[in-house]
Amino acid sequence: MCISATSRERSSTFPDEGEMDMPRSLATYRDVGYQYMLMPDHVPQFDGRDPSGIAFAYCYGYIQALLDALAP
Repeated sequence: MCISATSRERSSTFPDEGEMDMPRSLATYRDVGYQYMLMPDHVPQFDGRDPSGIAFAYCYGYIQALLDALAP
């Protein structure tokens, strides 16, 4: 979802771990009247059963929770 970058390497992070201020970003989308889709693009890789599915589910849940918290 979010990318952490240095001059030599980039890595995917969960939305609550990256350099981007996700609550502020979503508040800005709300304030400008953005009504379209928000979705994760890259998720971290980890071991386990269905790691990509779990990672995307976490990202979608985090985004939805922030949207709910920011609702007027």
